[in-house]
Amino acid sequence: MKGFQTAVASLALGCLLFLLLLFPDSSMQGARDGLLLFGNSVLPALLPFFVLSSLLAQSGLFRSLGLAGRLLGLPFRLGGAAGSVLPLCLLTGAPNSARLTAELCRQGLMHEEEAARLLAAGVLTGPLFLIGTAGALLGSPALGAFVYVVQLLCALLNGLLWRGYGKKGATPAPKRSGPAPSPFQTLPKALSDSCSAILLVGCAVCFFASLARLLADLGFMDALASALSGLFPRQAVSPLVSGALEVSIGCKAVCLTSLPLGLRLSLLCGLAGFGGFSILCQSACFLQGIVPMRIYALQRLSHGTLCFILCRFSLLFVRGILPVWSPLAPLQTAELGPLAFGAYLLCALAGLLLRPRGGPSSTSSRR
Repeated sequence: MKGFQTAVASLALGCLLFLLLLFPDSSMQGARDGLLLFGNSVLPALLPFFVLSSLLAQSGLFRSLGLAGRLLGLPFRLGGAAGSVLPLCLLTGAPNSARLTAELCRQGLMHEEEAARLLAAGVLTGPLFLIGTAGALLGSPALGAFVYVVQLLCALLNGLLWRGYGKKGATPAPKRSGPAPSPFQTLPKALSDSCSAILLVGCAVCFFASLARLLADLGFMDALASALSGLFPRQAVSPLVSGALEVSIGCKAVCLTSLPLGLRLSLLCGLAGFGGFSILCQSACFLQGIVPMRIYALQRLSHGTLCFILCRFSLLFVRGILPVWSPLAPLQTAELGPLAFGAYLLCALAGLLLRPRGGPSSTSSRR
């Protein structure tokens, strides 16, 4: 059976390579589109969080396991380290959550089953992309914030859904071995690791964008839209397939369709919750077998389904207060004040949970 799967995978990859050679213009244009999207939207949204989270991880601040971290992780069967990093995962989004989880496992602050539970509760598309990029395409940052809030609630529901995974409980708090290094001492390594990680993300975005463009130019999207016309609106099929491959491309395509606003927001929530195969591949590179990919894929699928259902349900109550969709309207800067204040509160909460605890060793080091 394994040999048959290997043969099928090899045949599919060979066909894909042949198509790339046969239609180089389509594949190159898709890669250009992915590179443009990466440079304009993904890179500015991810790189600052990559560097700051690397500083937090390498300086040992995750070892400051306070009561608040344990309380946050208690509903999801997470230890103090995982509970402390959960707000940062929810704030930065994927794939940085997988990167932080792998770092905690390498430091011995959690085991593999606990890492899987953390990924179920802490992986979602980042707020900067949804509010800045998707909100701009929809004509209002409030719409992007609405999608992020739906994702945030569903991430917590998904964590409760997967809290029973694994037999091991939460990892006990480790003993501090000494004062943690200064963030300025770890800055060069944090910058180096973040650049390598962001390059991996960019390569994945370009590859899957090239594949999506190739399938579209070959008529695969139109044929699939005709086959699924009884299940989905025809205009929704191409963005869904593109988003299943690369979430950034799919979210942009959903925002630019002429579908009703409620359906557009629901599809956007579902795609952003699932993340696409590009996010799965990026996370696999960071996790490196820590969590089985079939488990992680099922978690992303359950999260996307919850996001779609909750969005459809929420629209029954908030449809009248949502701003009117206008793809060419300028951003409503008056709406950015509450969003910026909310982001500040999340950052302050993460900093509060990750602050070093005062003790004999820290007191002596200050002297």
